[in-house]
Amino acid sequence: MTNKSKLLQLVERTCAKAVETEDQLAKERLKVERLSLELKTRSSQMDELQSQMDELQFKLSGARAGGVVAPVLVALGRERNFWSFGVFGVTIGCLGLFVVCLLQTRGWNMADTMDEEEHNQYAANSRAAGPDNDDNPDIVHADGNGAVIV
Repeated sequence: MTNKSKLLQLVERTCAKAVETEDQLAKERLKVERLSLELKTRSSQMDELQSQMDELQFKLSGARAGGVVAPVLVALGRERNFWSFGVFGVTIGCLGLFVVCLLQTRGWNMADTMDEEEHNQYAANSRAAGPDNDDNPDIVHADGNGAVIV
């Protein structure tokens, strides 16, 4: 073998190794991209779990604070009735005012029985289906004041 043929073989082997290395590099890049995507997915899942944990921690903190404050208020209430009855009364009053803001208590007639509620829901769904249900006697209509017209 001449030097030229040896050199050609060496160049061919080097090119083959370069192509092989390039293929391996492309495979490694795909692996890195896949792992990066998986990491982003896991990161978003971790963020969601962290927000859920923060919410639970906030709720637990409120429960702990209530567990600490309630006995103190009871002990203070033994000395002066205002502390016990006043704080609990104000709390109940504020929550009672909050109930006024609920949809069920703002201009809506509430059903007395489950049958009446189901009948009202059926009627509302029937009205939503279209105007050709107006002649159905089972449908309950309501005027603007929330009064039921049968």
